[in-house]
Amino acid sequence: MVGYAEAFKTLGYYISSPISDVSSEKEDGVVIAIMRHELRYENKRTIFDTRQIPDWEKMRMSLPGNTRRRAHLSKAVDKFGGLVDVIIYDKPVKGNGDAEIANRPNSRWVVTYFDEITGHHRVELQPN
Repeated sequence: MVGYAEAFKTLGYYISSPISDVSSEKEDGVVIAIMRHELRYENKRTIFDTRQIPDWEKMRMSLPGNTRRRAHLSKAVDKFGGLVDVIIYDKPVKGNGDAEIANRPNSRWVVTYFDEITGHHRVELQPN
């Protein structure tokens, strides 16, 4: 485990605000951060799907970090075929919490659903 901002830095990403940033981009990739308790397991796959989180739109859609996250997800889908790096964190106060780089050998995180208007998205850990 590393600090939240340190996890981004380790992967080569920059965040300007550890409190509000939940994603970032660089020339060759996009990273998103996911709270551990929001992960689900379906058909032996780890998934994150905002459509399964009650009131997700009302709680997060207008937050600055999620506005940037929509732009980052759009880039991941358009430029990188949906591939993303993932950081998993435990505490709601991201700037002070512990985080884990969730990239795994022989697997990749893929955006399998993205609605640019609402920001709803689904990300799955899939075998290479």
